[in-house]
Amino acid sequence: MSKKVNLGKVILCLAAVFGLAAICMVFVPAVKGTGKLIGTEPVFSGTQVVFGYKDGDTQILNFNFLAFLGLFVLPIAATALTVASFLNGNKTFSFVAAALFLVSAILAFLTVASFKSGVVSGTYYDLYTWKLAIGAILSGVFSVVACCALAVKEFMKF
Repeated sequence: MSKKVNLGKVILCLAAVFGLAAICMVFVPAVKGTGKLIGTEPVFSGTQVVFGYKDGDTQILNFNFLAFLGLFVLPIAATALTVASFLNGNKTFSFVAAALFLVSAILAFLTVASFKSGVVSGTYYDLYTWKLAIGAILSGVFSVVACCALAVKEFMKF
């Protein structure tokens, strides 16, 4: 006796797993600086970039709204809509989730561009050359993969 596997449901599960992975990347380093000062290379996790960071009594980073959307809110909303689409089969949820994953990926890749708005001191920002770290890169990649999986599921009519 064999069971028939619904490939559409498998693709939705895959998209949800990649969405969860994108959400988890907020805890991994998102931005790193290459120091113009010898021996200094600050690394900030996604949570520090999003919610701010304080070193002792000195505020280093403030809340960053674009990073909050790209690394936190949109992946959570898109994953929730993907799960909702899995549970009730609503195509609208899949399309909206794919769009949210795409916007999340774009904002994740623009984390360094929005990072300057969160830095308290402009001179601190200018002391380093800032680059994306693995967390923001993987968050963007996982969001793109989830978006593509949802698009394939809906356009291929599984």
